[in-house]
Amino acid sequence: MVLYNKLRLQRNEQFKLYNTYYNPIKEYGLDGISEEIINDKIIYHGIQCKLWNKTLYGKDLTTFFEVIFTRLMEKNYGGNFKGYLYHSGPLSQNVIEAFLNSRHLVEHKLEYQSTEQSSSTLTFKK
Repeated sequence: MVLYNKLRLQRNEQFKLYNTYYNPIKEYGLDGISEEIINDKIIYHGIQCKLWNKTLYGKDLTTFFEVIFTRLMEKNYGGNFKGYLYHSGPLSQNVIEAFLNSRHLVEHKLEYQSTEQSSSTLTFKK
């Protein structure tokens, strides 16, 4: 079992001592959480964003899946919660199938455009 708060404290200590961060886990958790009221119950949804040009594989989304199917499922009593993935790159076949086979996963492909005025712009692809 990974103790995320312990890892966070270790990263902070590392920064204080060496002015650099060390994170043994590439990432964990969500980029955002939204809430919605359905039938007078608060339902929490998870949000993950990947501004990548490379293909997204399951290994890139493991902690997103973990939070969606453990913590949010438990918090929402297995209800109508969703995990939203906003991404700019292609998805691997396994990730595509995971989203197709779960009513709890929703993906949105965003177009990535580099502009001269700003470093990057994301727009919804219709």
